[in-house]
Amino acid sequence: MKLEQMKIKKRLRTGFGFVTLLAMLSAVVGIIALIVVSTRYEYALSHYGFSQGDIGKAMISFADMRSATRAGIGEDDTELIEASVKEHDAQAEECSKNMKLIKECLSSKEEKAIYEKIETTMREYYTIEAEVLELGTTKDLSKSVQAQKMAAEKLDPAYDQVYDNMKDLLDLKEKEGNALKSLLLKAINIAVIILIVVLI
Repeated sequence: MKLEQMKIKKRLRTGFGFVTLLAMLSAVVGIIALIVVSTRYEYALSHYGFSQGDIGKAMISFADMRSATRAGIGEDDTELIEASVKEHDAQAEECSKNMKLIKECLSSKEEKAIYEKIETTMREYYTIEAEVLELGTTKDLSKSVQAQKMAAEKLDPAYDQVYDNMKDLLDLKEKEGNALKSLLLKAINIAVIILIVVLI
């Protein structure tokens, strides 16, 4: 039976029920959209926003660690050498801490593959660096020169590999974060369109 053929009382009840159903549908769509967007936004912050900061901090501490190594093998004063080694150890600890934070936020196979590259090249770097520091943190000028030569020939290329891999991970995080941002915007637009259609 069509709405206009119903008695006024039944027509009112049917109309009221239909309007109530539409209102409930609007509320459900709005709540679902809000939950999806808020959870994905939180995910984006921790896996892309904060993790990019952690990668950046790891890159800085890694660069500062290399600077401390260079200073240590370039000094001829015992106190300055000890201060450089102490600074190196502090930056190495900071870098290690940031690497752990980065590992906790890996979400894709590609990210994990790059992270493994970083760890592998870092181990190679630390092995060479230990030799350089052992040789060059001395007041013996000839050993210091040897260490500086070794740093230039072996340590610097190893550093560049680690740094490039870190940059690759940073770029990938940015790319994936932008993709998620685009997806969230689409989800919001679809939810808004649905709500407008329901209201009309």
